[in-house]
Amino acid sequence: MTSRLLRPLALTACALLFPLAADAQSAGASAPITYVYLRGVSDTLGTEVITRSPSTVQGVLSMKGVPRVVWTQAHSGGVPGALTLQVYMANANANANANANANANANANANA
Repeated sequence: MTSRLLRPLALTACALLFPLAADAQSAGASAPITYVYLRGVSDTLGTEVITRSPSTVQGVLSMKGVPRVVWTQAHSGGVPGALTLQVYMANANANANANANANANANANANA
């Protein structure tokens, strides 16, 4: 099950990081992009919210009944840097996510 979760995560990170890296660096942070993962037509398995900034791509992957994953990929000049993954219990407090985002951004910027 883990490889099924990480495969879309890695593909999404690569797809978001490389095509418009130069534009992202000059434009600042982007509006979040939300992906909805479905089984069939109407069964929602989870969501992934991805935000790009000039130095990072960050995502929050939330799926039914599994731990929430917050990931941050640092980059500079279109070259990938440190990848940070943080995993939270499936029912973790929403405030843990805000704290994770702040910590992930600080870690990514320190490693860039």
